[in-house]
Amino acid sequence: MPSNKSENQKVRDLVVGATSGIGRNIIPKLLAMGHEVRAVIRKHPGIDSDWKNLPKTTIPYVSDITLENGSDEAVLKEACREVDNIFHLAGGGYNTNNTFDRLVKVNVEGTENILNAYISVNGPDRPVHFIYGGSNTVYGYKRKGEVLTEESTTKPASPYSESKYMAEQVIKVFNEVNKGVKYTIMRMGTLYGVDYTPSFFKLFRLIEQGKAAYIGNGSNHLTLVHEDDATDAMMLAMLNPSSYNQIYNVTDGVNYTVRQLFELVANTLGVPPPKRHIPYLLAKVTKNAVNINYDELEFLASDRVVSIDKARKELGYVPNKKIETEGVRLVKLYRESKV
Repeated sequence: MPSNKSENQKVRDLVVGATSGIGRNIIPKLLAMGHEVRAVIRKHPGIDSDWKNLPKTTIPYVSDITLENGSDEAVLKEACREVDNIFHLAGGGYNTNNTFDRLVKVNVEGTENILNAYISVNGPDRPVHFIYGGSNTVYGYKRKGEVLTEESTTKPASPYSESKYMAEQVIKVFNEVNKGVKYTIMRMGTLYGVDYTPSFFKLFRLIEQGKAAYIGNGSNHLTLVHEDDATDAMMLAMLNPSSYNQIYNVTDGVNYTVRQLFELVANTLGVPPPKRHIPYLLAKVTKNAVNINYDELEFLASDRVVSIDKARKELGYVPNKKIETEGVRLVKLYRESKV
């Protein structure tokens, strides 16, 4: 951990999921602080086009955290050797390619494999700060009338949210039995930004084509966080020892309704906002016809108001990105992608 380093010792960070949106954003910030930054990637840098977008001083380690290949475990151990901070940003979402078993293998066993690799080469007492990119879907999708804090009861209700909750429990167990392991779990809202376009572009297309519909009356609340704000929150957790063994909600602090967001997109596209309303069960049956996967459906049907007061107070977290500007930017990027 940085506080344990003398002035002439370089802090070593390991970023797992380095080519994710947050990974690409956080690595330059860590390097700018003078840290040594290691990155776990699944493909060799020579064939990974995403790797080319990372700073050249980033040190690559090619390993799959599910340990599917013969060299994965040894490489992962070497990546973990004498690191001070581990940013775990890798994970699988629920779609046609990821069954529940696969999500457990990636999100749960993958998390366990990283921590086992660290303990194996460093022992249980060497300090490390394990900063986990979690999800506020662990609260469940429909919590109407509640303001959800980190103390609220968790109610994971999908394969994805269950696997993310299980990963949290793995992290806590490692903390309990290994003296050196400190953690911070960041329960993120749905990420958006230039690195998180596919699901949003699908929605924009449906609105543009007049095929979008509200699931219910459109007054349900969604939780969003821009990738830049999420990155800032992760950095604040790393720098603040008060974050050790804590959980934080991370959103942009605004309680949007689906209707507000649909109208923003429609106005930017210059088309009428959706007028149709369909019940959840019908949306669930017809989702494949409009190319919407399970997690995307649950996001649109969710109803959560999430408090970020704890992150504001303890970490000094202040979300700066506004949907009125960044959302419009994303819609414009969608329009440019069609040219």
